[in-house]
Amino acid sequence: MAFCRPLARRSHKAASTFTPLGFSFSHIGGSSGPHVKHCQELQRLHKTGISPYMAPTPSPTFNLVLWHEDVYPTDPGHLTDYLNEILGFAHYLQKNENIPTRMMLTLSNDPKLNTGTLLTQIANTMASALSEGLTIGFQLDSYTIPMAETPPVLAALDRVVKKIASAAARFSYIVSFDSEAFSPAVTAKTASTFALDRMADLGTVGITPPPTNIAVIGGAAGIPTWTPPLINVFELYSGYNWNEIITKETNQPSTCWNSLKTSTGYPHTIDNFPTTSSSKDYVPGWFAFSVECCSNPKAKKPPCSQSHCSCLSSKYLSSSTPNLCGSANVFGTNTRDGGGWTLSSFLDFLHIAAKDLKGTPTFVLYQSGLLPMSWLSETKDPLNFLFG
Repeated sequence: MAFCRPLARRSHKAASTFTPLGFSFSHIGGSSGPHVKHCQELQRLHKTGISPYMAPTPSPTFNLVLWHEDVYPTDPGHLTDYLNEILGFAHYLQKNENIPTRMMLTLSNDPKLNTGTLLTQIANTMASALSEGLTIGFQLDSYTIPMAETPPVLAALDRVVKKIASAAARFSYIVSFDSEAFSPAVTAKTASTFALDRMADLGTVGITPPPTNIAVIGGAAGIPTWTPPLINVFELYSGYNWNEIITKETNQPSTCWNSLKTSTGYPHTIDNFPTTSSSKDYVPGWFAFSVECCSNPKAKKPPCSQSHCSCLSSKYLSSSTPNLCGSANVFGTNTRDGGGWTLSSFLDFLHIAAKDLKGTPTFVLYQSGLLPMSWLSETKDPLNFLFG
């Protein structure tokens, strides 16, 4: 029988048989035939650093942003666990699912909440995220505009960035705002100017390094004249009839996406969405999908109850916190409706959607505090990190 065998590690003098992995292959049992070609293919793969027994990792079909727009646990121990849950989930997506992931965390404009313990833990968590190859960003609370003095949230950002810089010499990040949190609310017509003004605010404070972009969430649609540093984060769970379709077609990724894109609320003005409209209708954008589970008992449609929902916030925050797991049923898990979306079905949905879009789209998961505990439990399995 003809087969290949690994040769022992050779010195630099035997360069003809040395590969980047430290081994070469020789053929035993003949000098021609398919087995020789097989040995030659093994050698070629080792020279490129690709294992001959594993398929090359495919290029990612989309990028994911783990949005965060929530309060934190006040107990230091719970805070550590809460942040580690989010970091572990982000790590799983990037390492095990081959999804380039950006981890976002919230900074408050309430000076009473900007404790040294909180800011230090946020900085340490983000430094860990960077060390694991993740990208990062910060959701900033609203503040009075135009800026009369340095808002507490920008002072907090400055402290956190300085702490991260002491651990990571070179890094980049984005900042984000909720357009609905300002008065007057940011609209499509004012969004680009809003982003440029906020970038100027950051320059006034002297935060170094400054963010690369400003993402604005709020379903503000868009106009063709938008330019960087603005990124439009379009809430595909706000309005239309999308939430009803997502809930009705739970764990049916292909059917759900096809129903969504043919619905009357289909947003034809978002960049990357397939459309027959002229190119002037395209605007830069990220597409946000919510993992909410309706936990607002006052909601009339659909009937909601906290007892039907189990999410990260419900594990660590006070039960008196309003809408702990969300104000509507979207991609979250709801025990009353049969359990809701599984993580694998949700990721399949995003892969299917990405194939319909131009280039490599960026999806936003709104938001980390609403992550279903069933998803987090699944991704904490030690076997998931065996080859991470």
